[in-house]
Amino acid sequence: MKNYRKALLALTLLATTALMGCGGGGGGDGDTAQMNVDYISGIYAGIVHNDVTGLDYDTVGLVYDGNVYFVVPSEGELSAGRVTSLTSNSFKAYMDTYVTDGTGYVDTADVTGTWLAENWIKGSYSYRNLAITGDVDLTISPTWVRPATNLAISGIYVGQDAFGDTVTLTIQADGDVFGQDTLGCTYNGTVTPAQPDRNIYRSNITVANCGNFDGVFTGYMSLGDDQAQNDLLLYILTNADWLAYGFLNRQ
Repeated sequence: MKNYRKALLALTLLATTALMGCGGGGGGDGDTAQMNVDYISGIYAGIVHNDVTGLDYDTVGLVYDGNVYFVVPSEGELSAGRVTSLTSNSFKAYMDTYVTDGTGYVDTADVTGTWLAENWIKGSYSYRNLAITGDVDLTISPTWVRPATNLAISGIYVGQDAFGDTVTLTIQADGDVFGQDTLGCTYNGTVTPAQPDRNIYRSNITVANCGNFDGVFTGYMSLGDDQAQNDLLLYILTNADWLAYGFLNRQ
């Protein structure tokens, strides 16, 4: 029902059937309550602990517009969901987990915990069907408080996946985006600052010459640090059928 596919931006693309859909994620606890979800927004980094394996996994988190994404690069794993309840010091969310080893959708986890605005998120999670539980301990990234401008994100970015496919993506100073990969897919669209005083961008990308993956993807981009400041581009893009995420290096 939900299968991994190799495509968009030559890194990672997952079939969602409908994001937050088939896996039961769409049936969370209802709409966000108590507080505006903007307060918990941020780029986070830290550890997700798995009680079954006993291991800690380095995790990057993006929370914006009430959407929640956890990326675990070492496991090729992305969890995507929504904040369903937010009070002054607690939150609830659900997250659909996907992996890129061919499994696709794994299960939906319920997450509860505490938070401090633009500081940290701490909590626990439990999958609805799998006997897997664990803890979340994420801290706001110092990159979050950097201003978002078209000039800051402009540049040429390149990435390569485990299959050797490479994408080159160019973001111009006016926010226009174009690129292509070695599979023959082409990418055209726009990037605009979502919040001028925070490192978050909205993106709209049209994919063409890519078979089943053709279509319009929307989502977020953010700049991170690899070898230098702002030399890493994180993207998370979705449509009704697919979810894509990954990292590209600035050239």
